[in-house]
Amino acid sequence: YTYLDCYIDNGLGQKSKSHYSLRRQTLLKSLSALTILVGPSTPAGHDTIWYMSRNKIHQDPLMLFLTGINQTQSALWLNPSTKMTSEVIYLPKKNSKLEFWEGFQLGVGDKKSQNQITDITGFQYSENRDTLKSDILSTLEAMENPEINLFWHEHPKTKKIKLDFHGQFKKELQTYLTRHLQKKVKFNNIATITYDQRTQLDDIDIKNIKEANTKTAKAFKAFLKQLPSCNHENEAAAILDSELAKQSWYQNSFPSIVA
Repeated sequence: YTYLDCYIDNGLGQKSKSHYSLRRQTLLKSLSALTILVGPSTPAGHDTIWYMSRNKIHQDPLMLFLTGINQTQSALWLNPSTKMTSEVIYLPKKNSKLEFWEGFQLGVGDKKSQNQITDITGFQYSENRDTLKSDILSTLEAMENPEINLFWHEHPKTKKIKLDFHGQFKKELQTYLTRHLQKKVKFNNIATITYDQRTQLDDIDIKNIKEANTKTAKAFKAFLKQLPSCNHENEAAAILDSELAKQSWYQNSFPSIVA
Protein backbone atom coordinates (compact mmCIF):
# COMPACT_ATOMS: atom_id res chain seq x y z
CA TYR A 1 0.00 0.00 0.00
CA THR A 2 2.53 2.62 -1.14
CA TYR A 3 1.50 6.17 -2.01
CA LEU A 4 -2.14 6.05 -0.96
CA ASP A 5 -4.31 9.15 -1.32
CA CYS A 6 -6.81 7.69 1.17
CA TYR A 7 -4.32 7.45 4.06
CA ILE A 8 -1.62 9.92 5.09
CA ASP A 9 1.12 8.15 7.04
CA ASN A 10 2.90 11.36 8.16
CA GLY A 11 6.12 9.95 6.71
CA LEU A 12 6.15 7.14 9.28
CA GLY A 13 5.14 4.14 7.16
CA GLN A 14 3.87 1.27 9.30
CA LYS A 15 4.76 3.18 12.48
CA SER A 16 2.01 5.68 11.66
CA LYS A 17 -0.63 3.25 12.97
CA SER A 18 0.74 3.39 16.53
CA HIS A 19 1.33 7.16 16.16
CA TYR A 20 -2.33 7.86 15.37
CA SER A 21 -3.48 5.31 17.94
CA LEU A 22 -1.54 7.16 20.66
CA ARG A 23 -3.29 10.40 19.69
CA ARG A 24 -6.68 8.71 19.99
CA GLN A 25 -5.80 7.15 23.33
CA THR A 26 -4.67 10.54 24.62
CA LEU A 27 -8.02 12.04 23.62
CA LEU A 28 -9.93 9.10 25.13
CA LYS A 29 -8.36 9.79 28.54
CA SER A 30 -9.98 13.23 28.57
CA LEU A 31 -13.44 11.95 27.63
CA SER A 32 -16.26 10.79 29.89
CA ALA A 33 -18.98 10.08 27.32
CA LEU A 34 -19.51 8.50 23.92
CA THR A 35 -17.78 10.69 21.33
CA ILE A 36 -18.48 10.84 17.61
CA LEU A 37 -16.32 12.75 15.15
CA VAL A 38 -17.26 12.99 11.50
CA GLY A 39 -15.53 13.94 8.28
CA PRO A 40 -17.10 15.62 5.24
CA SER A 41 -19.68 13.63 3.31
CA THR A 42 -18.34 14.78 -0.09
CA PRO A 43 -15.08 16.28 -1.40
CA ALA A 44 -14.85 20.07 -1.62
CA GLY A 45 -16.96 21.37 -4.47
CA HIS A 46 -18.35 17.93 -5.27
CA ASP A 47 -21.94 19.13 -5.11
CA THR A 48 -21.16 21.72 -7.79
CA ILE A 49 -20.82 19.55 -10.88
CA TRP A 50 -18.64 21.94 -12.89
CA TYR A 51 -16.19 22.64 -10.05
CA MET A 52 -12.86 20.77 -10.07
CA SER A 53 -10.34 20.88 -7.22
CA ARG A 54 -6.72 19.81 -7.50
CA ASN A 55 -6.34 19.44 -3.76
CA LYS A 56 -6.22 15.78 -2.73
CA ILE A 57 -6.35 16.49 1.01
CA HIS A 58 -10.08 16.80 1.66
CA GLN A 59 -10.40 15.29 5.13
CA ASP A 60 -11.34 17.33 8.18
CA PRO A 61 -8.12 18.35 10.03
CA LEU A 62 -9.21 16.73 13.31
CA MET A 63 -10.12 13.42 11.66
CA LEU A 64 -6.84 13.48 9.76
CA PHE A 65 -4.96 14.22 12.99
CA LEU A 66 -6.55 11.26 14.80
CA THR A 67 -6.77 8.66 12.02
CA GLY A 68 -4.69 9.60 8.98
CA ILE A 69 -7.68 8.63 6.85
CA ASN A 70 -8.16 10.99 3.92
CA GLN A 71 -11.59 9.87 2.75
CA THR A 72 -15.04 11.37 2.81
CA GLN A 73 -17.97 9.64 4.56
CA SER A 74 -15.77 8.57 7.46
CA ALA A 75 -16.53 8.84 11.17
CA LEU A 76 -14.71 8.01 14.39
CA TRP A 77 -16.42 6.36 17.37
CA LEU A 78 -14.67 6.78 20.73
CA ASN A 79 -16.25 5.29 23.84
CA PRO A 80 -14.25 5.56 27.10
CA SER A 81 -16.66 3.25 28.94
CA THR A 82 -15.81 0.16 26.86
CA LYS A 83 -12.31 -1.27 26.64
CA MET A 84 -12.87 -3.92 23.96
CA THR A 85 -14.31 -1.60 21.33
CA SER A 86 -13.34 1.83 22.61
CA GLU A 87 -12.53 2.99 19.07
CA VAL A 88 -14.32 2.14 15.83
CA ILE A 89 -13.86 3.62 12.38
CA TYR A 90 -16.96 4.04 10.24
CA LEU A 91 -16.45 3.91 6.48
CA PRO A 92 -18.68 3.55 3.42
CA LYS A 93 -19.22 0.20 1.76
CA LYS A 94 -16.41 -0.91 -0.54
CA ASN A 95 -17.12 0.40 -4.04
CA SER A 96 -15.14 -1.08 -6.93
CA LYS A 97 -16.71 1.33 -9.44
CA LEU A 98 -15.54 4.33 -7.42
CA GLU A 99 -12.06 2.81 -7.12
CA PHE A 100 -11.87 2.49 -10.92
CA TRP A 101 -12.02 6.28 -11.17
CA GLU A 102 -10.57 7.46 -7.85
CA GLY A 103 -8.02 4.77 -7.03
CA PHE A 104 -7.86 2.54 -3.96
CA GLN A 105 -10.41 3.36 -1.26
CA LEU A 106 -10.92 2.00 2.23
CA GLY A 107 -14.34 0.47 2.73
CA VAL A 108 -16.28 -2.10 4.75
CA GLY A 109 -17.73 -5.30 3.36
CA ASP A 110 -15.97 -8.64 3.28
CA LYS A 111 -13.05 -10.02 5.31
CA LYS A 112 -10.52 -8.78 2.76
CA SER A 113 -11.82 -5.23 3.11
CA GLN A 114 -11.59 -5.45 6.92
CA ASN A 115 -8.02 -6.75 6.70
CA GLN A 116 -7.09 -3.84 4.43
CA ILE A 117 -8.49 -1.34 6.94
CA THR A 118 -6.53 -2.96 9.79
CA ASP A 119 -3.30 -3.35 7.79
CA ILE A 120 -3.30 0.26 6.63
CA THR A 121 -4.84 2.20 9.54
CA GLY A 122 -4.48 -0.10 12.55
CA PHE A 123 -8.20 -0.05 13.38
CA GLN A 124 -9.34 -3.46 14.62
CA TYR A 125 -13.04 -2.60 14.37
CA SER A 126 -14.84 -0.98 11.46
CA GLU A 127 -18.51 -0.48 10.66
CA ASN A 128 -20.66 0.75 7.79
CA ARG A 129 -21.09 4.54 7.87
CA ASP A 130 -24.77 4.07 7.07
CA THR A 131 -25.38 2.46 10.48
CA LEU A 132 -23.77 5.23 12.57
CA LYS A 133 -26.97 6.95 13.71
CA SER A 134 -28.72 3.70 14.61
CA ASP A 135 -25.63 2.52 16.52
CA ILE A 136 -25.61 5.79 18.47
CA LEU A 137 -29.30 5.34 19.23
CA SER A 138 -28.77 1.79 20.54
CA THR A 139 -25.97 2.94 22.83
CA LEU A 140 -27.85 5.97 24.21
CA GLU A 141 -31.02 3.92 24.79
CA ALA A 142 -29.15 1.87 27.39
CA MET A 143 -28.19 5.00 29.35
CA GLU A 144 -30.29 6.44 32.17
CA ASN A 145 -29.04 9.95 31.37
CA PRO A 146 -27.89 9.83 27.73
CA GLU A 147 -24.98 12.07 26.86
CA ILE A 148 -22.84 12.41 23.75
CA ASN A 149 -19.79 14.41 22.69
CA LEU A 150 -19.57 15.92 19.22
CA PHE A 151 -17.36 18.49 17.53
CA TRP A 152 -18.77 21.65 16.03
CA HIS A 153 -17.74 25.24 15.33
CA GLU A 154 -19.61 28.02 17.09
CA HIS A 155 -19.23 31.77 17.60
CA PRO A 156 -17.45 32.37 20.93
CA LYS A 157 -19.96 35.05 22.02
CA THR A 158 -23.27 34.34 20.33
CA LYS A 159 -22.77 30.54 20.38
CA LYS A 160 -24.31 30.41 16.91
CA ILE A 161 -23.36 27.09 15.32
CA LYS A 162 -21.70 27.12 11.93
CA LEU A 163 -23.68 24.82 9.64
CA ASP A 164 -20.75 23.14 7.93
CA PHE A 165 -20.77 19.33 7.91
CA HIS A 166 -20.07 19.27 11.67
CA GLY A 167 -23.00 21.51 12.47
CA GLN A 168 -25.20 19.73 9.97
CA PHE A 169 -24.43 16.34 11.52
CA LYS A 170 -25.33 17.67 14.98
CA LYS A 171 -28.60 19.06 13.64
CA GLU A 172 -29.49 15.82 11.85
CA LEU A 173 -28.55 13.66 14.85
CA GLN A 174 -30.65 15.77 17.22
CA THR A 175 -33.64 15.42 14.90
CA TYR A 176 -33.08 11.66 14.58
CA LEU A 177 -32.76 11.08 18.33
CA THR A 178 -35.77 13.28 19.12
CA ARG A 179 -37.83 11.12 16.78
CA HIS A 180 -36.60 7.73 18.04
CA LEU A 181 -35.42 8.19 21.64
CA GLN A 182 -37.85 8.92 24.46
CA LYS A 183 -35.19 10.64 26.54
CA LYS A 184 -33.48 14.01 26.49
CA VAL A 185 -29.89 13.80 25.28
CA LYS A 186 -27.15 16.10 26.51
CA PHE A 187 -24.84 17.28 23.70
CA ASN A 188 -21.29 18.40 24.55
CA ASN A 189 -18.91 20.23 22.23
CA ILE A 190 -15.32 18.95 22.57
CA ALA A 191 -13.80 21.56 20.25
CA THR A 192 -11.70 23.15 23.02
CA ILE A 193 -10.28 19.79 24.14
CA THR A 194 -9.27 18.84 20.61
CA TYR A 195 -7.84 22.29 19.84
CA ASP A 196 -5.58 21.99 22.88
CA GLN A 197 -4.35 18.56 21.81
CA ARG A 198 -3.78 19.47 18.16
CA THR A 199 -1.83 22.66 18.89
CA GLN A 200 0.78 20.80 20.95
CA LEU A 201 3.29 19.66 18.35
CA ASP A 202 4.97 16.31 19.00
CA ASP A 203 8.42 15.25 17.81
CA ILE A 204 7.02 13.91 14.54
CA ASP A 205 5.18 17.17 13.81
CA ILE A 206 8.33 19.21 14.46
CA LYS A 207 10.42 16.88 12.28
CA ASN A 208 7.89 17.14 9.42
CA ILE A 209 7.76 20.94 9.68
CA LYS A 210 11.55 21.17 9.51
CA GLU A 211 11.60 18.82 6.51
CA ALA A 212 8.85 20.84 4.82
CA ASN A 213 10.83 24.05 5.37
CA THR A 214 13.95 22.49 3.85
CA LYS A 215 12.08 21.21 0.80
CA THR A 216 10.25 24.51 0.33
CA ALA A 217 13.51 26.46 0.48
CA LYS A 218 15.10 24.16 -2.10
CA ALA A 219 12.08 24.49 -4.41
CA PHE A 220 11.99 28.28 -4.00
CA LYS A 221 15.68 28.67 -4.86
CA ALA A 222 15.18 26.59 -8.01
CA PHE A 223 12.11 28.68 -8.83
CA LEU A 224 14.01 31.97 -8.51
CA LYS A 225 16.49 30.85 -11.18
CA GLN A 226 13.62 30.42 -13.64
CA LEU A 227 11.59 33.47 -12.62
CA PRO A 228 13.21 35.95 -15.06
CA SER A 229 11.98 33.89 -18.02
CA CYS A 230 8.33 33.87 -16.87
CA ASN A 231 5.80 35.81 -18.93
CA HIS A 232 2.98 35.91 -16.37
CA GLU A 233 1.91 34.87 -12.88
CA ASN A 234 0.28 31.57 -13.88
CA GLU A 235 3.50 30.40 -15.49
CA ALA A 236 5.46 31.35 -12.38
CA ALA A 237 2.99 29.51 -10.14
CA ALA A 238 3.21 26.41 -12.34
CA ILE A 239 7.01 26.40 -12.09
CA LEU A 240 6.88 26.77 -8.30
CA ASP A 241 4.36 23.92 -8.03
CA SER A 242 6.55 21.78 -10.28
CA GLU A 243 9.61 22.34 -8.12
CA LEU A 244 7.61 21.56 -4.98
CA ALA A 245 6.24 18.38 -6.59
CA LYS A 246 9.81 17.17 -7.17
CA GLN A 247 10.36 17.18 -3.40
CA SER A 248 7.46 14.90 -2.45
CA TRP A 249 4.63 12.86 -3.97
CA TYR A 250 2.25 14.60 -1.53
CA GLN A 251 0.51 17.66 -2.91
CA ASN A 252 0.87 21.14 -1.45
CA SER A 253 -0.86 21.88 1.84
CA PHE A 254 -2.53 24.84 0.12
CA PRO A 255 -2.41 26.33 -3.39
CA SER A 256 0.59 28.41 -4.41
CA ILE A 257 -0.15 32.11 -4.73
CA VAL A 258 1.99 34.14 -7.11
CA ALA A 259 1.02 37.81 -7.49
